[in-house]
Amino acid sequence: AGEALRNVGKPFRNDPDKTRLHVAALELVFARFPEGYVSDWESLESSCGNDPGDRHVLAAARAAKATVIVTENVRHFLPEHLEPWGIRAVDPDRFALDCLDESPEAVLESLRAFARDRGLEESDALRRISVKLPLFAESVKSRLI
Repeated sequence: AGEALRNVGKPFRNDPDKTRLHVAALELVFARFPEGYVSDWESLESSCGNDPGDRHVLAAARAAKATVIVTENVRHFLPEHLEPWGIRAVDPDRFALDCLDESPEAVLESLRAFARDRGLEESDALRRISVKLPLFAESVKSRLI
């Protein structure tokens, strides 16, 4: 949680109001999903063989008994470092596609709620999402047509 709170504002360094809003949103997520808060990972960090700058992430995943690390930085989480712990690393686009394959109706309803909450048409919401999740957006588009 600490790293997330430190890093959430990085894209908004010049806009303290946006940083505060993003930190507040993240705190709401932690309040709503307390099981997402991981503690007692520090003792595991030294046994992680992945990139030194991201060992804390693997340690936290191990402590949480996670099976997936979702990251734009998969190169710091090689299979040989993750497989002993039954963990895999995937980029957000792949993760979203996996979710769509597993639970298409739930994902499509989430997309509709995302659009509704922002006063957008589904196509506009999809266009926004496609910036970070192009394969996912294309797959959703093909299902909606």
